[in-house]
Amino acid sequence: MKDNIKMQEDFTEYLNREVLSSVDWAKLKESYIKHNYGYMKELLKQMTDKFCEIYSTNELHEDYEFVLVPAVIRVSESGNLYAGIVQLDLTSSGEHYTQYIGKICKHFNNYFFSCP
Repeated sequence: MKDNIKMQEDFTEYLNREVLSSVDWAKLKESYIKHNYGYMKELLKQMTDKFCEIYSTNELHEDYEFVLVPAVIRVSESGNLYAGIVQLDLTSSGEHYTQYIGKICKHFNNYFFSCP
């Protein structure tokens, strides 16, 4: 397995260089307002594909320690969905993370896509 810190740096560099620099912010804002998530899904797909390429997997375990992953974030009060990046600590609460991450991945893959 590659060095986790190097993988995080590579992923962050890609996000900054390729994703954030090319986002059509007006289109993204409009898609959020209209609850039309097509553009958000495109961005998440692009980020997830690169994540899978860098990490050479779509399955995570505690050996990765900390990872940055693309995420769909739901606001609890409104239920609105947003694209985001979250950092997961895979070493803490290991007895819970497998069940929780499994449910997230299943939901995410069912509604959006899965790694190639």
